[in-house]
Amino acid sequence: MSAVNLKKMKEDISIGNSQIQVAALSAILQLSATSVENSSELEELKSTVLQLIEVSEGDVLFLGRKVANHLNSLTGVSNQIDQKKNSDLVVKSDGEDVWVRDLSSSDDRKVADSLSWLLRHSNEKNINKVIPMVKHSCARVRSNAIEFIERYGNDRQILEHSMFLLQDESNRVRGTVLSALGRIKPDTVEKHFEEMLNSKEISIRESAVYALSRIKGEWVVKLLILTMNDSFEGIRVRAAEALGRQKDIRALEALKSHLNDLSPHVAQTVENSIAFLTMEEVEGLRKGEVGSTDSFSIKSKDIEVLESVTAEEIKFIKDADECLISKLNTGGQKIYKEMQSGSLISEQLEILYCDIVKLHEFERQYNDDLLPEMDVRQLFKDFSSVLGNREDSRNEASLHIHKALKDGYITLALRAVRLFEENTLKLDEKSELVQVLKDIKV
Repeated sequence: MSAVNLKKMKEDISIGNSQIQVAALSAILQLSATSVENSSELEELKSTVLQLIEVSEGDVLFLGRKVANHLNSLTGVSNQIDQKKNSDLVVKSDGEDVWVRDLSSSDDRKVADSLSWLLRHSNEKNINKVIPMVKHSCARVRSNAIEFIERYGNDRQILEHSMFLLQDESNRVRGTVLSALGRIKPDTVEKHFEEMLNSKEISIRESAVYALSRIKGEWVVKLLILTMNDSFEGIRVRAAEALGRQKDIRALEALKSHLNDLSPHVAQTVENSIAFLTMEEVEGLRKGEVGSTDSFSIKSKDIEVLESVTAEEIKFIKDADECLISKLNTGGQKIYKEMQSGSLISEQLEILYCDIVKLHEFERQYNDDLLPEMDVRQLFKDFSSVLGNREDSRNEASLHIHKALKDGYITLALRAVRLFEENTLKLDEKSELVQVLKDIKV
């Protein structure tokens, strides 16, 4: 028997009442693998959701797609909705010319996929071929065209070819336009953002907060703070992530007030964003850009201590045998997990903890199929500096993000062992970590 009533959820999403369907779909998004025992019922529920997607619109369609992907993850199936969307994005043997030629196709999906590919691999030379696409009948094509113009065009072209889309029927298109205009003409878009964020439709509000997450500014922080009170969990998660990228003390204070959010996902995102903001403050302190750190637990003396031992730790990692490296890596992951749960707190470990949180965020971004190549280069530049100027963090992205993560765990374990041996890392003797640290013989 299932730990939750999947049969009732299936009945609710089959009812023609959109409010009940939205409530049921939102509840399904909260399901975890441990709460579902009957796989056949889960498959039946997934089948019902896929049928619902085919005949729905608005929030029911929006949430239905999210639920389909969530149920796929619970059943160990890769996200078919996303795969279907990106299935044609492969390198064609004839090169860029084929993708440009497909812009004239009568197949909307083929045109949208071509724009997605060109968005990542092209340059400004194709701008005049893409501009007419802003008037295409397909919303995905219009949205991708605006993104292309924003990336490869100039401010005049952005203004000329996107302003008329502020009233577009598609919230996806409006969000893309607002994001593009927010960078060059913020005074024209704030009221539009407010309208979208006050919409009764979840999909419109999420499009707005996603667009906000791509720009910065005091007014952006103000709107994101208000959005942290949204009733939908996914929107609060996006807002918390975006606030973590805003270099603004108000963002930090707002996030602290949401540490006890009823949603564990939101609360964890808030914690991570606070860590990112704290890291920004630490970087400013290192560069002499920050005068006071009263709002943060890390002080300048701790930074000096930690930086003085980093070189020794890096040298140790290079010289250690594989058996010890494996133990340190495993131990570091356990220590990191304890720090995430709040059961292990140490100011002398906090900077490195923030580094690892940030590396996890970089890894998540890098593995996102929507991340364009130009952003990967910037991503690399950023993440290379997180753990210092190491030679091994400046080459190919995928391998070295994983390696930097591993090095981070190992360094965290080394530091914890040192503090433990010096009796400055206070732990309950019954803690599992005591044995973990004792087992690591450095």
